[in-house]
Amino acid sequence: MVIQDVSRKIKKAWGGYSPKIHNSQFLKAQQDTIVTNFAGATIIGDSHFLWGNTLDGIKFVVPTIWCAGDADTMEGAQQLNEQEKQDNKLIHTTHAHVEGPFSHMKETFEALKGPFADGEEQQTCMFWLAVGVHGVHKCHS
Repeated sequence: MVIQDVSRKIKKAWGGYSPKIHNSQFLKAQQDTIVTNFAGATIIGDSHFLWGNTLDGIKFVVPTIWCAGDADTMEGAQQLNEQEKQDNKLIHTTHAHVEGPFSHMKETFEALKGPFADGEEQQTCMFWLAVGVHGVHKCHS
């Protein structure tokens, strides 16, 4: 999990491949750190970050995935209107921009493209190395 600014500079990284937990659970576990370090921020993410809007002082922008209806059963759900579709397109485009550094890191470090044969600890080391190289690159670009 990584938070970066609009210029793609990484502001906070929690490490490489953490145990797979839902993004909302990650936000709950890290809410104190996020609120303390990113008060006043607007964070763009996928729809799993919707829970983040319960955090004080931070706005999470996520795509609209349904219009009205029950979130669990989708009973009563309706098609998105044109404005919601346009908003989602802009959110997805911006989110893709945010994901760009990870593509760059994978291009630079071939080992990050697939399963890591040398174990999770070495994969985490490779991740931190990639983050550092990315940071140096952003400082000089």
